[in-house]
Amino acid sequence: TPCTPSVDFTRLDGPALRVGWSGLEFFDAIDPDLLHDSHAAVLAAFPTATPVNLSQALRWSPAAFLSFRGMFFRDSLTRDGVGFKPEITWNCTVGDAARELGQNWRDALDRTRAGLAAALENCDVICTPALATPAFDSTLRYPCLDTARPGAEAYLHWMWPSWLFSATLSPVAVVTCGLGRQGMPVPVQVVGRYGEELAVLRACKALQDRFPPLPVVDPQQGAHPLPQHRGPRTAEEARACHDATDPRGLLK
Repeated sequence: TPCTPSVDFTRLDGPALRVGWSGLEFFDAIDPDLLHDSHAAVLAAFPTATPVNLSQALRWSPAAFLSFRGMFFRDSLTRDGVGFKPEITWNCTVGDAARELGQNWRDALDRTRAGLAAALENCDVICTPALATPAFDSTLRYPCLDTARPGAEAYLHWMWPSWLFSATLSPVAVVTCGLGRQGMPVPVQVVGRYGEELAVLRACKALQDRFPPLPVVDPQQGAHPLPQHRGPRTAEEARACHDATDPRGLLK
């Protein structure tokens, strides 16, 4: 979403922010340690953060996002034909499942945006966990079914707290807030009202002031041999990996 032209992002001082917190427990289970660490980080930066129930506000977000995303991939497949990874065809299947369930993505999109706007009437930003699963070890080449916890086998399950807000057009940012119980970075997501990026940046600054950035680790090169090289090595194996995941599970 384009930033509001009139906003001066160099001015991050201002009145105290009204911060809400949502653990997003209504949609799918978030790793308990990650949920605890995210909440603790928000309270450390914003002791007066108040709970916000987003279960109704975001009820239609999965249908809107997954349907629209599936339609985009389906159009690309129809136009370009071959050469797509198995993940792309799986995303098409997810979008098809949403429409088969009788969910109109345009109506779902309108409902989602209106619901989040209503939830933000009493606070300037809402903080949530940014992921459902802790970060994978850097020595792991290809996270797959045998490396994820039950109920979060597909990559869309791992990052659903982020794409849940993609259909809202609201400004969203993620800040790493130290290391958690499992020794992995704790990502906190900050969501603001449409067009009010400054509030999101102010909240991010407060989190980063409380949790200075972690040292940067040199990334592993794609061709570098890793001890935990799991997952598919061929297109057929990748297709089997995704076929094992129920696309309707994201819509329950």
